Amino acid sequence: MAVERIFMGWSRPALHLAVDNMYARFHDGDTWDMSSVLVVLPSRRAARRLRELLVLKVDELKSLGCGNARLLPPLICTIGELAELLNPPCLATASEIDGLMAMAFSLSSLSPQEAGQIVPGPKASGRTMDWLRAADSLLKLRQELAAAGVTFQMVEEAAASLPNSVAIQQRWHLLRSLHERCKGVLMAAGVQDRDSVREAGLTEVTSATVGSSFSTVVMVGILESPKFATRLIGLCRCPVVALIHAGSELAEGFTDTGCLNAQFWQSRMVDINDNCISMVHSPTDQAREVASIISGLVKPIQSNDSSDPKFAHESPCLTGDYISVACADEALLGPVERAVELSGMSARPPRLDTAARTPPFVLLALLADFLQSYSPDAFARLVRHPDIERWLIREWRLHIRYNAPASSQDIKGSQPPSISSLPGLLDMYMQQSVPGRILHGEPGMVPQLSHAAELVLSLEQGASEKQALCDWAGTVRKVISTIYGGRKFSNTNPDDQPSAQAISLLGDHLRAWRITQLPTHVQSALTFTEALELLVWRAGEAEITPPEEIGSVQLSGWLEVSLDDSPVLIVTGVNEGNLPRSVNTDPFVPDSLRETLGMNCNKSRYARDLFVLSSAAHCRPVLHVIAGRVTADNSPLAPSRLLTACDSQRLVIRTLRFYTEHETSDVRPLLPFSETGTLAEIAMPDDHPVLQRLNVTAFRDYLACPYRFYLRHVLRLRTIDEDPRELAPNQFGDLAHYALHTYANRVIERDHGISSQSANEIAEELTAALDDALHKRFGSVPRAAAVLQGTRLRARLAAFAQKQHELFREGWRVIAAEQELTAELLVDDVPFTIYGRVDRLDANEASGQCRVLDYKTAAKVKKPDQIHRKGRKDDKRWVDLQLPLYVHLAHAFNRGFNSVLPGYLLLPATVDDIGLYMADSWTTDDLATADETAFFIIRQLRAQCFWPPSDPAGLYADGFERLALDSYPDRKGVIGRQTGLESLASNQSGTSPKATGR
Repeated sequence: MAVERIFMGWSRPALHLAVDNMYARFHDGDTWDMSSVLVVLPSRRAARRLRELLVLKVDELKSLGCGNARLLPPLICTIGELAELLNPPCLATASEIDGLMAMAFSLSSLSPQEAGQIVPGPKASGRTMDWLRAADSLLKLRQELAAAGVTFQMVEEAAASLPNSVAIQQRWHLLRSLHERCKGVLMAAGVQDRDSVREAGLTEVTSATVGSSFSTVVMVGILESPKFATRLIGLCRCPVVALIHAGSELAEGFTDTGCLNAQFWQSRMVDINDNCISMVHSPTDQAREVASIISGLVKPIQSNDSSDPKFAHESPCLTGDYISVACADEALLGPVERAVELSGMSARPPRLDTAARTPPFVLLALLADFLQSYSPDAFARLVRHPDIERWLIREWRLHIRYNAPASSQDIKGSQPPSISSLPGLLDMYMQQSVPGRILHGEPGMVPQLSHAAELVLSLEQGASEKQALCDWAGTVRKVISTIYGGRKFSNTNPDDQPSAQAISLLGDHLRAWRITQLPTHVQSALTFTEALELLVWRAGEAEITPPEEIGSVQLSGWLEVSLDDSPVLIVTGVNEGNLPRSVNTDPFVPDSLRETLGMNCNKSRYARDLFVLSSAAHCRPVLHVIAGRVTADNSPLAPSRLLTACDSQRLVIRTLRFYTEHETSDVRPLLPFSETGTLAEIAMPDDHPVLQRLNVTAFRDYLACPYRFYLRHVLRLRTIDEDPRELAPNQFGDLAHYALHTYANRVIERDHGISSQSANEIAEELTAALDDALHKRFGSVPRAAAVLQGTRLRARLAAFAQKQHELFREGWRVIAAEQELTAELLVDDVPFTIYGRVDRLDANEASGQCRVLDYKTAAKVKKPDQIHRKGRKDDKRWVDLQLPLYVHLAHAFNRGFNSVLPGYLLLPATVDDIGLYMADSWTTDDLATADETAFFIIRQLRAQCFWPPSDPAGLYADGFERLALDSYPDRKGVIGRQTGLESLASNQSGTSPKATGR
């Protein structure tokens, strides 16, 4: 039966026009009966929106006094589902997983030479998942050919005109044999693949059976249709209506079934107002342009369509529901989402359009990643997943309840140790122990962390055991139940909807695994982690219904634009390569061959994208397109051919705009506006209790930057490396400190501070102390880099042993090691306490002199004066007060010394440089100047002067770079404006600003 083409025009969005057309066609009085109608749409998202519009139409009819309008809804499907509904298969159809396994089995049975002609990768890697992914690519090729009505033999014959045709024909002959082998495997199991069933149905079909269960088939916005679907439509017994979103004057642009005629659209123009085309520099500029456009749309949208509040005559104001942003380059989704939020609206990104992005699927992917390597960074990502965290907290509470001593259970109101800080505990363990793998019960693990590692490791079901897919179904289901057991998901709660749908999908796929028709030897043998990876991959491709978010701007990719009905549409990334999308390389079918065979090619993609953009320009009040000049890495871009599909005058204007207008790129990061009127600000210091004591090492931090001092020593903020690859310099120093002070304390206890040991004996004791520290810190499986660092430290300690032997012979006695000392400085007649842990105090009884020593393990030698003072020889300033203040601490320890000389005990990388480096060049005046600098800092602390931040040039990396906006282009301006605002506020309140005054 011929298809009735109805040209709806494009004054309004396609779905709105389609609803009106279907109402006019199928309503009878108060009854709108479409129960026997099949409506075909391009995508599930369009199907969801059509259902909403049908309901809105009924509400509109009731509000207009049309009685009790009663809707009997149609059956709605996508174009890919049409064939099975029009012509139900008579043969048993293989499930998706059965088809994948059969193809992988057929592929793996090829000889190495044959496999190399098709997919060389899997044979080289040997991983089962690589075979499955290769099999999937071959199945998709088969499906694409079948959709275009093309057989392997047709491709083989058409390839004769290509260069190197013999090799290509041999390859396609092999592909045909491979697919025949796959069909044989399925037939032996009593099933057939979907495409074979369709082909068989087409050869045996009659017009008496196709579509007999429907009264009408309505196709809405179908721009491309598979060949088998087109043939079935031609044989359909019931009437078929194609609702085309265009005017009848464009009838030549559509085939008899309502699909696009690609040739017609190659020479068409797109009518877009030049004022609605933005040409900006970078991706960040594109995102900011989106924000600017949204901020400017403050007036209500006027339209003649009242069937949807979006198109009401008097919309109260513009909200996010009225706006869609389509990113032709999906890399722009993140920046655009941020920019939309900065404009004052929430954004609804397409993150949950597939199940793979839902929490349960992400969890399984993270679990598989960890169980493949046991790496600390993979474990860190896993335990940060909210669902894993929830499970670990529940299990830890049970563990405490059943394992706590009876006496502790009787204490009223006692609380078990918390596991909620597990990520922090893990970060500390990883930084301190630098583990190569995560194992429970390691020496550096606290009980909560060890228990969490034990629980996660218990989820593994056979480390390397391989089983058939059907054997893993129950095991994987058990693991999912273990994590989610007892947790209830509500289909009505927006927060639960994605997870609820995901759990249901997982159950369906595991059920298909269990009831597979294939014999065990045909099923791929998988490890547990491979089974998880396969499940996440295959089930994760399914679409899910995202939760409703009222008032949010909808973000999407380009392909969703064709049936989008938002009054305002902003399209970003309108550049060549993104729009239209061009595929110039294909591992199997090059574009020239695709065009010859009538398959989807660059020409058809251009026609589709040009029509969609033309339709979008006509059917909505506001369309704005944005093109960028460069990518994120400054690679140049060209404008889309769709923007040059215009008359010659506009073509010249647009080309000159794109290539000659050089607007300055806004390099500022996407940060929220502040009260200073800028995009960023630095958090100002607040009043806190005045510090009454300070570590001698902290004076250096204030001299470097008062603001950073405030973050570190007033707010006590700390940074931590989440995935250290080796020991940090301070951790390397900690190991040296442990070995040195352990040995020094033994000498004090055993030999009263001075020993007659040989250098070898001293080295043996130092090495033994270091080995003890390495075992306590690293556990059983440290990273290789940490082991190497330990080996290097042994060499340094062995070289130091000779120096220590010489010190003993010179009469130097160790009188204290790792000693916590305090002293008081009288500043403006008010005492201030300084303190510090002195690494070592040595005394010489013959001279009455004391040496206060600080251990240093830096790779290169830097003497005390190089560290503590900067500037020219005759004009040096103090930048570190540690050793000068150590003099006060040493005198507080024992005031009987004739003199106190501070210095470094250096263990650099070059063993010949190991030894003592004393600050013997400092005069009494130099030390007095150091005291004056300390007094100045103490006065500043008492006045709480922590502003402004210092210039970051020359500062060491401390993790506070982002808080202090070190790399912000207008940092000085931000600090100046904030200082001015603070001064104004301080003057109004009668207080002085917290500035250093230096």
